[in-house]
Amino acid sequence: MLIAYLQKVIINKHTFHAALIIRLLNLAIVQSWFSPDEYWQSLEVAHKFVFGNGYLTWEWQYGIRSYAYVAFISLIYKILRVLHLDSVFLLTNVPRILQAVFSAYADSCFVEWVRRETNLKQGAFALYAYYTSWFIAFCSTRTLINTVELNVTAIALLYYPFKKQHRPDSRFLWFVSFLCLMRPTAAIVWLPLCVFHLLEVENSLAALITSYLPIGLTALTISTLLDSYLHGSLVFTSFNFFWFNIFHNIGVHYGSHSFHWYLTQGLPVVLGPFLLPLIRGPIEFTPIYRKLTLSILFSVLILSLIPHKEFRFLLPLMPAMMFILSNRLFTWFRRIKNQNFANLLIICAAIINFGTLIFFGMFHQIGALTILNKVPVKPNTNLLILTPCHSTPLYSHIHANISIRFLTCEPNLKTLPNYSDEADRFYEDPLKWLQEEFRNGTNLPSHIISFERLSDPILPFLHSNSYRLIERIFHAVFSPDDRISSHICLFEKYR
Repeated sequence: MLIAYLQKVIINKHTFHAALIIRLLNLAIVQSWFSPDEYWQSLEVAHKFVFGNGYLTWEWQYGIRSYAYVAFISLIYKILRVLHLDSVFLLTNVPRILQAVFSAYADSCFVEWVRRETNLKQGAFALYAYYTSWFIAFCSTRTLINTVELNVTAIALLYYPFKKQHRPDSRFLWFVSFLCLMRPTAAIVWLPLCVFHLLEVENSLAALITSYLPIGLTALTISTLLDSYLHGSLVFTSFNFFWFNIFHNIGVHYGSHSFHWYLTQGLPVVLGPFLLPLIRGPIEFTPIYRKLTLSILFSVLILSLIPHKEFRFLLPLMPAMMFILSNRLFTWFRRIKNQNFANLLIICAAIINFGTLIFFGMFHQIGALTILNKVPVKPNTNLLILTPCHSTPLYSHIHANISIRFLTCEPNLKTLPNYSDEADRFYEDPLKWLQEEFRNGTNLPSHIISFERLSDPILPFLHSNSYRLIERIFHAVFSPDDRISSHICLFEKYR
């Protein structure tokens, strides 16, 4: 029944509206914290640019981030400011709504790509896999550069010539070029596909000279001019990105994982019930599947060699994986004699994915966002956030010119011996850190945010300086480390 309905969607060429409804539903469901970059590398930077108060992390100070995506959010903020509509609700939700619209457009491009490359029934399975993927839904409305990477990849795949052509079609290169300049690691995904493209055109050298170089240089020029203007000096963000993250391996400061992490944790979590049919299903040897499979394997291999790993780094691989998965599901579905049983399995997988989305979107890691709404915004408000670095948003979710202090976690950029960041030093002995930071009770914050687990270690400081608990909010079902707990607290100094 579900597959039959999706076949009708494939036939219908106006799929954007259906996709938009689904992504707006995702927007309503996903109200949780996921990655610091969703706020600190997008909304916070735009807030600083437009309203003057905000925090720029070390990446922006050293010019390793591109302003391309931030410029778009800044434009939204400027429009809201001019219209006097710059409330916290609109500042935090309008960028997500527009991201949902962009994701819906990318979805419609994915549908068009599926329609072009597959038969009707397999296309229905591709839609089923894409729209019931809990991880795509979980990230589709977030202001993450990785979500943009997913969207642009889906659009570029529509224009990529998977069949051999006498005259090279280079439209996809425009999307790929700008994407790689916004997010340099996108080159990992597209390098194999670009190599295949060059090998299949009649004159590879001519294609390189007449398509790749002009498009690449044009994108580089536009990107460099934009970034240099907004950074305030000549800067090549892509070069700086590789210099710090690859050559100096700065990402290790934020965690390192074993070589097999993507295979044993990353892909199983991201794919959920789709993992088994993807790896165990029948293999298709047509050119498109061969190219997509090699691109996925190459990307996972290169990403596995980089010590710092995150689930969101797999997002740009999702369109290709969902396309391949559709073939596995289609073949498997066709071989099962009892179609009622096959339909039941399809529905169960969708229910599992939807349940996972509900859990992670509405119940897990929600307190870090809602606690900021409880902070009284007054002229004398002085907030201290005692949580692991970047565990909450900042000015983008408070939107007030108040004093905010949080535990920083810059990497060892100056290669100092025995270096530890401020957050690590605090958690070594929280009470001692507070007593040294606020000697003689001077310059005490009016409010303190911390996870409940920290309440006992800093209780003497709270009592001796007249702090009381005014909010205790549920945050997480389980804690990823010993610095985070199920509840987050807001303390207020009452005298």
